Amino acid sequence: TIERCIRLWSNPGETILDPFTGIGSTGHEAIRLGRRALDWTTDRPDDSDTFITRNSVAFWLGKAGQAKEAVAQLEVLLGDRLRVLGPDHPDTLITRNNVASLLGEEGRVDEAVAQFEVLLVDQVRVLGSDHPDTLATRHNVAFWLGKAGQVDEAYESPGVVGFGSTAR
Repeated sequence: TIERCIRLWSNPGETILDPFTGIGSTGHEAIRLGRRALDWTTDRPDDSDTFITRNSVAFWLGKAGQAKEAVAQLEVLLGDRLRVLGPDHPDTLITRNNVASLLGEEGRVDEAVAQFEVLLVDQVRVLGSDHPDTLATRHNVAFWLGKAGQVDEAYESPGVVGFGSTAR
């Protein structure tokens, strides 16, 4: 298995390189086992599969409690996706969501809320107000406002669909 190979041929803190990433399983296991992961195909840096892998690596870094590094990697990925795909591509919007989520996890809640609010406007324009990603972002705005202690703002936010100030 991947876990067994990583345990046998590496030590915690070392970097595992997987140039044939697939869905990122090796990177996930490496991070879970206390290793660093480098697992995207470097000969196709602008390829959509490479972008997906880079997103997966950052996701698992965040899940492993390394939110600061995950945010840094996602911000670089976001720049690349903006350059290659443009600002309105669904994958670019997803990366923006992931950056905002990890900012919140990192404790930068005000920045997370600000990014989610800007993202929500763009998602409504590009995807529509009823798209699942738009609805998830509405929830995230309300969630992170609540985490920031802004309960009234969270209650009034577009994330609290079907409830308004008169429903209290």
